[in-house]
Amino acid sequence: MVFLCIFGAFPVFDFLVGRAQVSDILFKRVTYGDYLFVLSHIYSAYYSFELSFRTKFASAISIAHHIGLLIVIQMALALFGDVQKYPEAILEFYMCMVWGTFDVIVELFLYTFMIIWRVKSYNHSLLTQMAYVCCVWVLVGATVETAITIWLLKCSWSRWSVSFRILLPLLFSLWISTQLYGGYRIFGMARSQERRAKLDPQTSRSDHDETSSLERRKP
Repeated sequence: MVFLCIFGAFPVFDFLVGRAQVSDILFKRVTYGDYLFVLSHIYSAYYSFELSFRTKFASAISIAHHIGLLIVIQMALALFGDVQKYPEAILEFYMCMVWGTFDVIVELFLYTFMIIWRVKSYNHSLLTQMAYVCCVWVLVGATVETAITIWLLKCSWSRWSVSFRILLPLLFSLWISTQLYGGYRIFGMARSQERRAKLDPQTSRSDHDETSSLERRKP
């Protein structure tokens, strides 16, 4: 995710909200299309990794979402081989870029939260506040993404084929359901940490300090 943010922010935003076209030169002989093509495969590899190694705690909704997203991204890339025959290929790729941008922005914040969750596991007060913030962050992201997606589909509905008119809303429903489910899980984590903070706000901190002191005394 960090790699995608660093190397993909400018070309993706220039393609989405700027005047860049897939055939425009980004630098030297590399076009925007070439660069976004590579980024799309990196993004697909990330979800393939999650499906292969991180399904232990995944829900059926998230697994269906990941599989559907991989199918749509790879389909968009494949249709680019004949844009004249499949004019909706650019539209589909554009939608994938929009969803991917929101996903990277939301997920990067959540991954940072999970790292702090493990490092500061004794600080229930801090984790409670961060979990509530993350829950609101997910809900706001899902709301804004839904509004933008509905607007984009409304503006381009006549240009989509019948198959994509069925597939895209279905996939987006899975996408948003996954985000809302993740927000629900984070809300549960916040409530759990809040109960711990109210029951014993000092014990966890004292135990952590004692453990750290003992580790420092070890030869």
